[in-house]
Amino acid sequence: MIIPFLLLLSPSLGEPQPAAQQLAFHGIRWHVPAESVRAPLQAQGWTFSGVSDAGDHQFTRADGARLQAEMREGRLIGFTLLDAAGGEQVAGRYQVLADSLQAALGAPDEADNDDTRPFRLWDAGRSWVRVEVTRVTGAPIVQVAWRGPGWYDEIGRREGRQPQPPGFTTVQSTIFMRIAVDTTVDGPRAAGALRGRFRIEYFQPITPTLDGVEQDPLDTVEYEMDFDCAGRRARLIARATFLEGRRLASNRSQRPTWTSPLQPDGHYARGLDAVCRAAKGRVR
Repeated sequence: MIIPFLLLLSPSLGEPQPAAQQLAFHGIRWHVPAESVRAPLQAQGWTFSGVSDAGDHQFTRADGARLQAEMREGRLIGFTLLDAAGGEQVAGRYQVLADSLQAALGAPDEADNDDTRPFRLWDAGRSWVRVEVTRVTGAPIVQVAWRGPGWYDEIGRREGRQPQPPGFTTVQSTIFMRIAVDTTVDGPRAAGALRGRFRIEYFQPITPTLDGVEQDPLDTVEYEMDFDCAGRRARLIARATFLEGRRLASNRSQRPTWTSPLQPDGHYARGLDAVCRAAKGRVR
C-alpha cells in the first residue's frame, strides 16, 4: 500500500523574517516542542513507538514505513522517513516520491540519476529536503530527510564536535569540513549587496598556499563579506584564521573590491551560496 505524503512550504518558528519560507514535513513547524509533534502525525496514520537514547521520537505506519522526528533540546529539528517499499519496488517508489517533491518544490538544487543510489536535493540554506535510495538498513530502501535549522549543529554535538560561536548556524557539513553562517548579521544592503559573516571549519588542519608560498596550518577561517547574490560577486571586508580555537591572524580590507567570477570550490563561492540561501530562503 502506498500512502502519499504532503510537503508544504511553511514559516518556521523563531525566524527573524516572518515572511521567510522553510521546507517542512506536513506543515509542522520547526522548533515546536516534542509533545506538539505526536498529535498531527497520529492524525496522518503514524503510531508513536518510543523515544531513542538521543531523545528522538519514533513512529511506525500500518504499511511498514518508519518515521523519526529528531529533536534538539526537546524541540523539532528534522524528520527521517524510511519508506516501506523493498526489493523490486524500490526504484518505482523512489520515482514517485522524487516526482512528488519536484512537483511541489520545482527543480532540485542537486540531483544524481545513478541507478544504484539516485538522489534529489532541495536546499534552502538553513533547511533542506533530500530523497534518495540508500542502504542504511542493509538492503536498498527509499529515504526522505527533512532537515530544519539547527539539525547540523545537533548532529555535530552528538558526534562530539565543539559548538559554533554564538549566532553561527551550520548550514553544510561533509566528512572534511562544516560551513556556518552568522544569522544575526543584518548589515548594509545597498545596490543589491548583502553583508554577511560565515566560517569554514576543517576537521583536520590544512596548510594553504598563497602565491605559491606555503602558509601556516589552520583549521578555521572566518569571513565578513559583501555578496551580490544575483551577480555572484563577493567583496571581502574582514578575514580571520584560527587553529584549535586560537586566533592566528586577522585583517580588514582597506579598499574592498568585488571579485568575479568566483572559483567554484573556493571559500568565496561557498560563502556566497551559504549566506545568500540562509538570508533569503527558497520561495517557489
